[in-house]
Amino acid sequence: MGIKNTGTLVTAAIRPNNSDDKIASAYAVEIKGGLHSYVTKNDRNSIISERREWGMLCNVYNDGVNNGTYQLVYGKASTNIMDNLNWVKFVGSGSGSGGSAYWIDPVKSVESNEPGSPTDGDRYILGPSPTGTVWGVGSFVEDVVVQYDSTTSTWNITTPMDGMSVRVNDQDNSIYRYEISTTSWVKEKENQLLSVAASSNNGIAYTATDQRVFSYDVDSLYMVQFATANAGGTVTLNINGLGAKTVKQQTDAGLLSFSGKDISTSVKYNLQYDGTYFRLTKPQSDPTLVKYRIQTSETVVVPAYQEYLVYGDLEVNGFLNVDPMGKVVVINGALNINGGTVSNSSNVHLVTLATSVSNVAVRKYSTSLALPNGTPISITHNLNSMSIFTSVYDGLTLVTSNIDISLGSSNDITITNNGTSIASANVVIMG
Repeated sequence: MGIKNTGTLVTAAIRPNNSDDKIASAYAVEIKGGLHSYVTKNDRNSIISERREWGMLCNVYNDGVNNGTYQLVYGKASTNIMDNLNWVKFVGSGSGSGGSAYWIDPVKSVESNEPGSPTDGDRYILGPSPTGTVWGVGSFVEDVVVQYDSTTSTWNITTPMDGMSVRVNDQDNSIYRYEISTTSWVKEKENQLLSVAASSNNGIAYTATDQRVFSYDVDSLYMVQFATANAGGTVTLNINGLGAKTVKQQTDAGLLSFSGKDISTSVKYNLQYDGTYFRLTKPQSDPTLVKYRIQTSETVVVPAYQEYLVYGDLEVNGFLNVDPMGKVVVINGALNINGGTVSNSSNVHLVTLATSVSNVAVRKYSTSLALPNGTPISITHNLNSMSIFTSVYDGLTLVTSNIDISLGSSNDITITNNGTSIASANVVIMG
């Protein structure tokens, strides 16, 4: 039971002065505790001790950057109720840096370098390896949220929880969510499109940087501009030092390696990470006529299992890149390399075919048969020509090695397979 007041006690309700008054008034500047309202922060600091109470609120409404609602917090700077360093800008029910438990106030940016002249309320997500007089020590580690308090000249820390979300003001599509499983912030995966520029010193290993990428995301689409063309079949991409991942081109035949100069510097490519590779989708172009002259600035690529067929001379001033399983056939002409480059030149075949009417210009013979290892097989083709061109396929795959062709008469040949036995080989003879 509480102690009773002694003496004659007089109590009364606070009432309007007369019947014309709408309400009873207790002025905020005169009451003890509660909510006070002042023009400036200096007015707030002048509140006398008799009117102060721990936990009270004070609204500053016409003092520029100092505007806001403040709370008098016991022990913030000291236990002295007249110590104005105990005033803390009121941020509601969330943690010390603002917002609610799972949706916190926006941050200005993701930043690793401590700003030299912060203003009150500046907020950041700390990036990798924070540096600075304050950020470089103690609990200031990557991924925490920090907010500057000008009253105490301190940075307050919010340690993110699983599922916590925040907007990053200097980025578009900028909602970040903290995932405890990866201990990192990730951008929301809906409509996730990232545009990056990739560079390389050797045309093989490409690197790129983008502050929005914290990890490789299988639900993100990467728009990549390559600064240099690729040198050969191997291409890797490393974004933000997260690790080099092999880039493969995505085709209707599956994931394939590249040929040299396959990647153009004038095209922005779509890449998607599948957990192992970056899958690159090459843009489609309208069909063009076969080029008889590849100019200095041009690159012609002959993919696997495809054929580049030219009648007459083929002049290469630029780049002719032939996949190891592709083929270039020059009929009744020559290959002239005039300062250009031809990859896999052994896959370029020069064929001379009869052109007189009596010899019917181009004739062809094909058959299917077994080609066991080491056993000569004779074929009668009846093309009546010693100038023939023979191709051997194992299914759809052109066999380019371990096949010996011996000419018999003008109407037959002998094929010897010195490699793996082929149960059903397709042999095509042109002459």
